[in-house]
Amino acid sequence: MRFTAQYPLLRVEVELSTQKHNLVEAGFDVAIRAAARADDATVVARRILGSEAQLFAAPSYIARRGTPSTPEELVHHDCVPFRPVNGRSEWALRSEDGEEARVTVTGRIAGSDFAFLRSAVRAGAGIGLLPSFVGARDVAEGSLVRVLPAWSRSEASRSAASLCIVYPVARHVPKKVVAFRDFVLETFAQAAPRGRT
Repeated sequence: MRFTAQYPLLRVEVELSTQKHNLVEAGFDVAIRAAARADDATVVARRILGSEAQLFAAPSYIARRGTPSTPEELVHHDCVPFRPVNGRSEWALRSEDGEEARVTVTGRIAGSDFAFLRSAVRAGAGIGLLPSFVGARDVAEGSLVRVLPAWSRSEASRSAASLCIVYPVARHVPKKVVAFRDFVLETFAQAAPRGRT
């Protein structure tokens, strides 16, 4: 990893979890979270990426089920929702022309982890609304294709969440936290498409 190469005296231990831990009580120096809003006064949150998400599907799914031509047609497709309620999820979408659409989608596979959802979509389980920076890599490799490319998740969506790096509020932030924070912010700034964060 570039970070440990740059800072050879630091040790990095990673815990992957969908739980929102209290960083101090759990003994964490820093976390990366998807958050719809900053609602924790005990942490400092720095935005890494915006909340843009786009629709993706595997070529195998498109070959089997076809491509929707409007957001409304998504109700006739297998979708892979993030944290559905009673098996359903409302996707609030906005077109490049500013048109809004709200569609309630369903699917036989859902989850609360974007890595899992990405794997399911890549495997042909259905159409997924994934963070743009995640799907872009797969489109470049040919394992995913954009669906309804003129549409993306509306910023007004209740599920819209920015990716943030968070660390406990402190008068003196430890140097190792500052180093990691700055490294993450710089890395994502270089990787993000211009004008999309």
